[in-house]
Amino acid sequence: MHKSESEMKDAAGLVVYEWEQFLYAFCCSVEWNTGTGRDEYEDNCMKEVFLLHARALRDFYNRRRENLKSYEETDILAEDFFDESNRWISPAFDYLLTKRTQLNRALAHLSYDRLRYKENGDKNWDYRAITSELEGAFKAFLKALPEERRAWFRINSDLEKLSVSLLAVVHHR
Repeated sequence: MHKSESEMKDAAGLVVYEWEQFLYAFCCSVEWNTGTGRDEYEDNCMKEVFLLHARALRDFYNRRRENLKSYEETDILAEDFFDESNRWISPAFDYLLTKRTQLNRALAHLSYDRLRYKENGDKNWDYRAITSELEGAFKAFLKALPEERRAWFRINSDLEKLSVSLLAVVHHR
């Protein structure tokens, strides 16, 4: 499903939005920003925003158009930004793919699975692993993209600076 340059550029704006929301939630996350006085509800909201956008980005980088169901055909995928879809190699995502079903069921579906995850203590997420895997995918994606399309994926510079600083902290913990 190849789109026009204009359509791809507009779609890139949606990918950037996902990244900005993911990074904002990352920057506000209790995991790295403790002692802020936020209550449990605010903490849960930030965690869910983080996980929701992580899920969207995981699917963007990892899914292949040939494997989509009919109702997913309009989904935006990383491979869409390459003239030849085989130029994009999906990342391994060791953690995110291991937790794929749980992330889908616990976050995007009101399901009895949530009760099971809670009982088994599986409600804790490895935020560092998620961030690291998505950061690696983003860098690989930008590196593989045709140069003229990289500019479409510029993230708010202030947010990017803050997240780069926080990522450095995460990688050294």
